[in-house]
Amino acid sequence: PSTDIAYQKASKPVNKKQSRTGMLFRNFRQLFTVFKKISLTPSVAVQVRSLSTIRMKYLNQQEAINVDEELFNEYKFSVDQLMELAGLSCAHAINDCYGATVEKRKVLVCCGPGNNGGDGLVAARHLVLMNYEPYVYYPKRTEKVLFVNLQHQCESMGIAVR
Repeated sequence: PSTDIAYQKASKPVNKKQSRTGMLFRNFRQLFTVFKKISLTPSVAVQVRSLSTIRMKYLNQQEAINVDEELFNEYKFSVDQLMELAGLSCAHAINDCYGATVEKRKVLVCCGPGNNGGDGLVAARHLVLMNYEPYVYYPKRTEKVLFVNLQHQCESMGIAVR
C-alpha cells in the first residue's frame, strides 16, 4: 500500500479544539508502521509526505507520553536515543524553514534542566553541522551525566554555552 493509504488508515478526525490540525494517529503501532514505510523518525511532530502536499500532524501531551512509554517499554529505546532523534528533528526543522532565507545563520537555543533542554543541546550540535552558529543559553543546569556529556560535546564543537 502507498504512504497515503497507510496514513489514512492510521489517522482519524478529532475535534479541532483537541488538535491544531484536526487529525491524530490512533495508537503508536499505526504511527510506527507509517514511520517504517516512509523512513521517518519518531518525534512529537510527525511529517507525512505525499507527492503533492506536506501535512504536519501533532500529538497532544498525553499521546506523546504514551508514545514515549511504548518506545521505552516495547521497543527498548533509551532516553539518549530519543533525545538524539528529537534534537536532530529540531535541527532539520529549523534548516527546512530558514536554511535558504537566512544570511546570518545565528541561532539562540534556550535549554532548561529537563529532557527538552537535552533536545536543545543535541539540536545545537547538529545545527553546527548544518553551518549555523548556535549560541546555547543554559541557565539552570543539571549534574546528570547525560546532560554534562551533551554540554561537553557542544563546547568541544566550539558552541558557546552560557
